[in-house]
Amino acid sequence: MHKSDDLVFRETYDYEAMRRLALASGLEEGSFDGYVASFGFYRGPELVACAALRIRGEQYTVECLVVEHELRGRGVGTTLVRRVEEEARIRGGKKLWAVARAPEFFEKMGFIRRSGDEPGGPSIEGCKNCRQYLRMCQPGIFMKEL
Repeated sequence: MHKSDDLVFRETYDYEAMRRLALASGLEEGSFDGYVASFGFYRGPELVACAALRIRGEQYTVECLVVEHELRGRGVGTTLVRRVEEEARIRGGKKLWAVARAPEFFEKMGFIRRSGDEPGGPSIEGCKNCRQYLRMCQPGIFMKEL
């Protein structure tokens, strides 16, 4: 467990709290299917940031990365993604993927933008049904070698 200011970092499987946080932050409703590890920052009992590792076959992806607006720029997202990376390595992942709304963040974390048709990578096809697609969200596919 890591403590910073009044925030406590820990593993979490409170998918309902993750769903509420994601929806409040403008993400679309999604499935938690394939999540194998989830982490969050809590302020008291309230989840204020989260991220998860999803494994589908050989594909390891960062999912549900959400950081409340006032906490951005304080290393919270970085801590979450680093912990997801560590978990992917422990579980045998060689590449970690992300479909990202915040490309600059993932580039700073060492991820490289990839095309949407790379073998073993995710697709943004699901994004195309989202009401924010190409309006408020310009998703990109990113990958990091582990």
